Amino acid sequence: MGSNIKDYLDTKRDQPFSWENNNCLSFVVDYLHDCGFRELSPSWFKGYKDGKSCYVAYRKTCRKMGYKDVVEGFDDLLWPEITLYPRDGFVVVRPEGDLIGYTCGVHYQGHNFFLTENGLISVEPLPKDLYWSLM
Repeated sequence: MGSNIKDYLDTKRDQPFSWENNNCLSFVVDYLHDCGFRELSPSWFKGYKDGKSCYVAYRKTCRKMGYKDVVEGFDDLLWPEITLYPRDGFVVVRPEGDLIGYTCGVHYQGHNFFLTENGLISVEPLPKDLYWSLM
């Protein structure tokens, strides 16, 4: 799986954040689809002109699926991992002041990868980060 993660991150490395087709949720959902998880539709997190329309769709999706937020959804669909030493391929959520209250990314080789206006950034894990494994 490690090379698949690297390949996926390489394809996203220089693609800037965009509400329309490359926001943090679509980044993670596309990754999950590449890994064979089809429970969340990428179309639910793409095609929005701004943060407000994306947020409205996010809330509708949460309600439709019966979740309070993305953390509850990941808890149900993936395997929560309480760890300070995440493994490659873990989905990571950092609770912070993003539009939905979280920033979503992927963990690889000791770093968490998140989207920015300039593409992917690699940051050190923090104790407050939440992780889910795919198996």
